[in-house]
Amino acid sequence: MCLLITGLFCVYELPAQDIMKGAPGMYPEQMVFKTNPPAFRKGSVLVTDAAGNMAVSSNALLNRTERDNLGMEHYRYQQTYNGIPVENATYVVHVANGAISSQNGKWIKDFPSSLLSSPSISKTSALSKAMTFVGAREYKWQVPAEEAFIKKEQNNPRATFYPKAELVYYSGEEDVIPAELRLAYKLDIYAQYPLSRQIVFVDAANGKILGKRELIHTTNATGTAITAYSGTQTITTDFTGSTYRLRETGRGNGINTYDMRLAGTNYNAAVDFTDADNTWNNVNANKDQYATDGHWGTEKTWDYYFTKFNRNSVDNAGFALNSYVHTNLIAFGYGNNINAFWDGSRMTYGDGGTSGSVTYTPLTALDVCGHEITHGVTERTSNLNYSNQSGAMNEGFSDIFGTAIEFYAKGASGNWNIGENIGAAFRNMSNPNQFSQPDTYLGTFWYTGTADNGGVHTNSGVLNFWFYLLSQGGSGTNDIGNAYSVTGLGIDKAAAIAYRTNTFY
Repeated sequence: MCLLITGLFCVYELPAQDIMKGAPGMYPEQMVFKTNPPAFRKGSVLVTDAAGNMAVSSNALLNRTERDNLGMEHYRYQQTYNGIPVENATYVVHVANGAISSQNGKWIKDFPSSLLSSPSISKTSALSKAMTFVGAREYKWQVPAEEAFIKKEQNNPRATFYPKAELVYYSGEEDVIPAELRLAYKLDIYAQYPLSRQIVFVDAANGKILGKRELIHTTNATGTAITAYSGTQTITTDFTGSTYRLRETGRGNGINTYDMRLAGTNYNAAVDFTDADNTWNNVNANKDQYATDGHWGTEKTWDYYFTKFNRNSVDNAGFALNSYVHTNLIAFGYGNNINAFWDGSRMTYGDGGTSGSVTYTPLTALDVCGHEITHGVTERTSNLNYSNQSGAMNEGFSDIFGTAIEFYAKGASGNWNIGENIGAAFRNMSNPNQFSQPDTYLGTFWYTGTADNGGVHTNSGVLNFWFYLLSQGGSGTNDIGNAYSVTGLGIDKAAAIAYRTNTFY
């Protein structure tokens, strides 16, 4: 029962709850209601006042709602102030039978009195500052073919790559810090050459660049790659009346695999892979056999998420999964073609090449497909920032599900290495130290620099090893000298825990 309404808050008297305190100036990071849980009210979140009483904060913007396989509903809210979203300030409210069982996240209690509520520079000026910061030669919205492509891809005549400057309050990528909040413009800058896509935050008072967030998530920052030989597999295609194509409509809103070999940097110029008899034995100088690896890998990834978690594509609403194979990454500004990435909308695969004494083939391996598409799942659920510790978790979840999908599709022939079929693995989930990754938080090989977005491909070893132990079990001594003995749950149960953690918390 609401006892007192004060501004944005409705104060309640509730029994003491299990509460995890927040940082200075912040509300609790977690509240668990073990008995007499309060009724859930859509559009608001619970907070605590100085006396420990519960209150309802209504400055909450609902971003997303999902129902899990236990029947619980999870509401992901973003905090607003002066009607402006606060970047990275989110609460996830977990509801069972109409009552709040728990909630977790970051929510600001003490806003600086000096915060601006309106900008001093224009959107046009902010865009100019952001473009200068990125420093690209050309941007997607400046290329007519790219603008035509996005309209076609999204089936929306108004779709555009042109950045929409949005006002937010921002305090950096690593954490939400009330004292460091600034009113900022948030711009999605997609560069054509050199290829990059990042969210840039521009101070709305003076045009200073406050931070950036990478949106292109690669398989490996050091330039290694993955390829796979998956043998004879069943795939789904379509038939035009005269030829078969690597397209299908049975899974979500479609799975489509396109050839970028002659398209340069223009996705709109990509063409279909075709076959006359639907027996895709397309071994040739163009390496077209690897296109079916990518198509099959994407199908198996969709199947895994749907079969295991009843999830319909990355957004749980049938998002079309489009893959672009034989992409000339050098034309996009990369140093070689030994890479693959998810850019927030699609998968792009390079054709490999030679690095040192190792020759790499196209990056359309099953675990790469699962890894990249999982970036899309993360982007639309926990939305872990792709930098520092959250970025390492982002990479870790992609490795986890890339590997889980490999075991799902290949059974006993799956394994815990990443890149094992290319002649030189570059990550080992069962022993991260083998490839200079830590197996423990702050352990051996823990990275603290700024390269690779704060070591996202290095520190991911911690989450990778956690998943391996949770699945398979093991005993020993970790990087920081602590002995452990874990009984494994099996991959399916471990993956269910990882999925629930990433998507609902």
